[in-house]
Amino acid sequence: HVQGLANLLLARTGSRLAPEDRQLLDLQVQSAGSMRETVDALLTLARSTMQPMPAEPLDLSALVHEVIDSLPALPRSAPVRWTVQPGLRVVASPGPVKIVLANLLGNAAKFTRRTAEPVVEVHAEPAGIDRLRIVIADNGVGFDPALSNRLFTPFGRLHAGEHYHGTGIGLTIVQRIVERHGGSVRAQARPEGGARFEFTLPMPVHTEPQQAPAVEPDAAIVSVSR
Repeated sequence: HVQGLANLLLARTGSRLAPEDRQLLDLQVQSAGSMRETVDALLTLARSTMQPMPAEPLDLSALVHEVIDSLPALPRSAPVRWTVQPGLRVVASPGPVKIVLANLLGNAAKFTRRTAEPVVEVHAEPAGIDRLRIVIADNGVGFDPALSNRLFTPFGRLHAGEHYHGTGIGLTIVQRIVERHGGSVRAQARPEGGARFEFTLPMPVHTEPQQAPAVEPDAAIVSVSR
C-alpha cells in the first residue's frame, strides 16, 4: 500500500514536483520496497522452520541450471562463467532446496560483480555412505574468516548494503532448510580470494556423483551476464 500510493502520486504529479520533493517520494518507494523484501524473507524463514519438507529423488544439477537461468540480471564487470558438475542427485524437497540454491548462487553472482573474470563452480563429493556434500565456490570479494560465525545470524551482514543489496536473512534460511534435511552448512573464505559454501543433503543409496570432467562439455558450462 505504501509503495503503491507513492508510485501513484509520482505518476499523477511527478512532472509538477520540485526535484527535492520527487527525491523524497523516490526514497519512500525504495524504503517500502526494502521493507517488503525483508518481510518476505522473514516469512520464508518462518516457513523453513515449520512447513513440511517431503523428500523425493532430485536431479540437483538440473535444478542448479534452472536457478542460474532465473537469476536477475545485474550490472557487472564481466559475465559469470558457471561450471556445474553433471549427474548430481539427492533425496530432498525440491521447493526448499531451490530456495537454498537461489540464495547461494545469487550471492555468488552478486559478490563477483566487480571481478574481472568471475567464475562460480558447483560440484560435490560423497560425505559418508548416504550423504552428498555440495560445494559452491566463487572468486568474488570473499569475507573476513574471523567473522564467518556472523554469516548465518539473521541480519548479520558482512558487506555494506549500498554496495551489495540484500535482506541479511538469506543464509539463515539456507541453514534452516539444510538442517531440516538432516544436513549441515558451512562457509570458508578462500586463500586466493572468494568464498566457498558447503552443505550436505541425503543422496540416493548406491549412487555416487560423477567425477567433475577434465574437459568441460557444453552441458556442464553456462555463461550468462547475470
